Amino acid sequence: QETELKNSLRTLEQRLATLTQSYKTERNKLAKTIDKLDNSIRDIGNELAEIEPLLSRLNNLVLPELDDASTKHASLGDQTERIMRVNEGLEHLRTTQDKLVKSMDTFESALIRDAGKDFLDIMQQSFDVLSDNANVRDKLPILEQLLSILSARQKQIVEQGETIGGDLNKFFIVFSDINRKIASQSKRLTEEVQDDLSLDGIAKSEVRILSSVDELNFWGPLKRFAQLFTEWQLSGDFLPNSAYLEALSDVVEVLPSQANYSIESLLRLELHLNEGGSDLVIKNDRQLLESSSHGMAYLILCKFLLAFTRLLRNQAQVHIHWPIDEIGTLAYHNVEKLFAACDKNAIHIIGAFPNPESDVLMLFKHRYLIDKQKQQLEKIEPKVSRISQRLKAAKLSEAAV
Repeated sequence: QETELKNSLRTLEQRLATLTQSYKTERNKLAKTIDKLDNSIRDIGNELAEIEPLLSRLNNLVLPELDDASTKHASLGDQTERIMRVNEGLEHLRTTQDKLVKSMDTFESALIRDAGKDFLDIMQQSFDVLSDNANVRDKLPILEQLLSILSARQKQIVEQGETIGGDLNKFFIVFSDINRKIASQSKRLTEEVQDDLSLDGIAKSEVRILSSVDELNFWGPLKRFAQLFTEWQLSGDFLPNSAYLEALSDVVEVLPSQANYSIESLLRLELHLNEGGSDLVIKNDRQLLESSSHGMAYLILCKFLLAFTRLLRNQAQVHIHWPIDEIGTLAYHNVEKLFAACDKNAIHIIGAFPNPESDVLMLFKHRYLIDKQKQQLEKIEPKVSRISQRLKAAKLSEAAV
């Protein structure tokens, strides 16, 4: 019995040792579990402390709802990373909202600056519709509507400005064409003056038609504007650049609003002569009379008139009649040259002479005398002087010998 009891005691002691070791092991395991749970509770508490203010901020946001399919395979990370992402997102949102508010304030200031009363009234009426707790995003549709109104007005102004610019450009083209044609006609007239009628004592005779377009005070700004207008049209840009607007402002400032221009007002005629070795520049009739004798000035005018007539007639097969007064007061040899030049150009000179015995009458093909009593024309022959008859007879006798 004692032996059995000893064996039983030994068995119980071994079982006690086993249970004791098992208890210690389980206790250590539970202690570690408790420590781990304590750490988890502490971490969760810390995360909760961070999440609660984030939730309050997120609750104030109006966010679109996401379905499960959009978030099922999303890699969101652990809790710490999620909190970090939310903080970064909210901070980015705050920065973006600050920028948006600042941009909105700047945009509203830009809309108000230089705006008309009607636009300001429309802007104020649009904002009055918003509630008191409206945020900055609620203003966006209204500002978009106001911007569309300005865009329509801008398009209208640009179209109107393009029309004005086109008219100014056409105005420039007309004046530029006049400027170019005046220079061309001056060259042609100079070439015509050099032919046919050569006068004694006149070594050189030129006529120059000078354009006064370059002297107009608006010509320089208008020329610069036309160049910028062409560049704008070729660029394809909707709005012109600042240089174009400055040029347009300069043209409007100097261009007279009710000015009338004729061809005569845009050109200046100058006669360049070399008479007796002296170079003369004649710009008006007074200078012509002062620069030469009456007879020579008369013939100089006939010389230039002959060139103008030739240019006007061009190749037309027509005869032209020139009524010329006081031709009998000119030197005979120059008058003879004038008749020869006119005959060459199919120009018939018509004149009246109180003295029927004038030598100039010999140059006319038809000569008539007005009989005041009978009120009719009588054909007459000029009286030849006795000296002329003797000279003619002497020439005939010399030729016979």
